[in-house]
Amino acid sequence: MIFANFHVITMKKFSLLLALACIFTVGCQTDNNGDSSIDIENEDMVLTVSLEQTKTSLDNKADDAYPCFWSEGDKIVVNGALSDEVEIDAENRAIAKFRISEPTPSYPYHITYPYCTSTSADKAIVEFLAEQRYAEGTFATNSAPMCGYIERENNKVALNHLAAVLHFPIKAKVDGVVLERVVITSENDIAGEFEVDCQNVTISVTESCSNVITYTLPENFTLSTTTTRDLFIVLPAVEVGACTIEFFASGDKMTAKWTPDKPLSKGVVREFKPITYSSGVVGELQGLPAYEDEFDFFYKKYASNNELKIMSFNVRTNTSNDTEEKSWENRKGACVKLIKDQQPSIIGFQEAKYTSQWLYLKEQLADEYEGFGVNRDTGAESGNGETMGILYKKGIIEKINGGTFWLSETPDVASKGWGAGHCRTATWGIFKHIPTGVTFYYINTHLDHQVAEAQVEGMKLIAQHFEEYKETYPLFLTGDMNIRSENVALDVIEGYMYNARDNAPSSLTDYNTTYNGYVTNKDSIIDHIYCSQSLEVVEYHTINEPYGGVAFVSDHYPIYAIVKLK
Repeated sequence: MIFANFHVITMKKFSLLLALACIFTVGCQTDNNGDSSIDIENEDMVLTVSLEQTKTSLDNKADDAYPCFWSEGDKIVVNGALSDEVEIDAENRAIAKFRISEPTPSYPYHITYPYCTSTSADKAIVEFLAEQRYAEGTFATNSAPMCGYIERENNKVALNHLAAVLHFPIKAKVDGVVLERVVITSENDIAGEFEVDCQNVTISVTESCSNVITYTLPENFTLSTTTTRDLFIVLPAVEVGACTIEFFASGDKMTAKWTPDKPLSKGVVREFKPITYSSGVVGELQGLPAYEDEFDFFYKKYASNNELKIMSFNVRTNTSNDTEEKSWENRKGACVKLIKDQQPSIIGFQEAKYTSQWLYLKEQLADEYEGFGVNRDTGAESGNGETMGILYKKGIIEKINGGTFWLSETPDVASKGWGAGHCRTATWGIFKHIPTGVTFYYINTHLDHQVAEAQVEGMKLIAQHFEEYKETYPLFLTGDMNIRSENVALDVIEGYMYNARDNAPSSLTDYNTTYNGYVTNKDSIIDHIYCSQSLEVVEYHTINEPYGGVAFVSDHYPIYAIVKLK
């Protein structure tokens, strides 16, 4: 029987700083932006791209990550114009030069990799190869599409992955097995030409798409009975659904089933525990009850009985300024789906307007969650001011006490403090974790976004509340702090609390942006989870995957930490 162990190893995010500019005359050059530049050579646009790492070819794994570099034959497309053959720096494969000879692009720039014959100036298309071929230690050339977007001159752009990679280490049960090919058949489309929204980094199927990928091995690809050989297969980073995976070898085959627990993530290598080929064996690669104890997910997602999964989620206030895909009406169902899927033990919200958002969330999640919070502008359980509400899971968390205080000089009444433009609150609670019997103290907040004094004094007030309980209970703090963790305002609690992001195992955390602003190239880590330094953080994760067909459930990504209580 075969079984698999999934790991998710993120290829480091990189930014492509393209200072694209209008072409003037021969010999003109734009200013450099970072280490990337645009030159004009003989009326051609030349993009010289220097990156920490790129995404077209894997190198040997180092420090739990796969370094990547440009590959020979790589080409990019700007508004349908194809670059010439790439010139890769012999001393540093992260530096490449692309020449655009014709036509001259104009803003906005839609950038795609690799070239697809269907790409035009007004429609960006990428191709996920239905026929992929083995390459030693990496994935097939041109199989991992990317895209980027520049709206106007001197904007920065991130060249974003649209692909994920499956890594199958494989060996054989007996000698003499020659692996010929692997065929993945999914219930959703996973190959062919996909239309790309470069601005929002999303893909959609076209009539050319299919649900089958064939991965071909070279002749005499003999499997060992003692050591594994690595197979890297590229799939689009979407919800692929249930898959049948067939391994053909020596005139026979082995069939396995795989159902991903969530959509595949962009730029991520999803790893499987070594698979042993055995003719005719059919097994479920995920969730086999007989092998449940053998499974060790990289991101386990759910909390065990002795753990607390705590989440922070700025849902973006309901405003008439947000229309179409940004509107709450479009996003609200996806927010509920995310919470139901993620199953946090307890969650702190920010910016949820009391009537239109907070009551909706409470109602939609009422089967599993209870909660409390007030209108920050009035202190009432009504109206449409924002609330920093807390929901906690029935049967897992029991509320003992709770309330709200304002981050101001008069914390017991609705008020603004220290020059802040809005009322800022902290919702607090004393809770019992039923499976362990552990009682803990939790505050959820949203610091001011403009006034430094309000941030500092607001955190001092929060610290005063923690001081009362720090020797008695485990402490937790979630919130949109509007500041990075190194800001001095957070120093006041760092003697006895630490940031979960920094203290989860290095392979089980991330430093992805939390404020996205409905785009993908932000670098703004301002949402945080803090806990007592005596607690062990099992994992931390920024949830930046789309949900319910919605690319951005909010202008902030939710974050969670799983913390061991006993």
